[in-house]
Amino acid sequence: MNNTLISAVGVALVASLGSVSMANATTNIIDFSASPAGGHASYAGSNLAKATAFDLGTTSFTVGVVGNDDTTGVASGDSVSITPDYVIKLTVGALSTDLTKAWTTSQGAFVETLTSITGFGGNVFGGVDYLAVTFAGTVTGPGFNNVAASMSLSASQNGPGKSVGYSISDSATTTVVTGVPEASTWTMMLGGFAAIGFAGYRRRPVTFAA
Repeated sequence: MNNTLISAVGVALVASLGSVSMANATTNIIDFSASPAGGHASYAGSNLAKATAFDLGTTSFTVGVVGNDDTTGVASGDSVSITPDYVIKLTVGALSTDLTKAWTTSQGAFVETLTSITGFGGNVFGGVDYLAVTFAGTVTGPGFNNVAASMSLSASQNGPGKSVGYSISDSATTTVVTGVPEASTWTMMLGGFAAIGFAGYRRRPVTFAA
């Protein structure tokens, strides 16, 4: 009988703890892309695919596509700034100057600090030069507190001497646990632990001295 009691109470406690954890966990996601709102991008190198440095050419960007999983309230047409505008040396490692990316949504202000390049590469396909660069850093804003973030830059040029087009995309994910179990939940859990302890005590064998 005691074994049945311990098992039943244990199952109830596990179910209770699981429901509490799931009920208080919130996943926040940043997922959007943006394009330059002006300026002219440029690069150093024989062609874009072999670029050794890249200049965004502007500090102003406009949000385009917003992912279905984005939870920040950002919308197409919102403004994004990336400062400062300087010639970024394309090498894996720390940036010579951090990039600060900022935007505001209905939920509040977000600030992303990009500190390094984690990868880059170029390719030529169908006569078009392509370049991809990935930046890494952290983002702070509603639901995000120094959370790891990344920004990808995708650029293309339809032959030497042509204008360079590019876009940036942003991503970050964090799970935030908010709130605490209600008093009734704590009471149920403590009562369950007490029941398990009592059942275990009742099962201890009694030894008599000879």
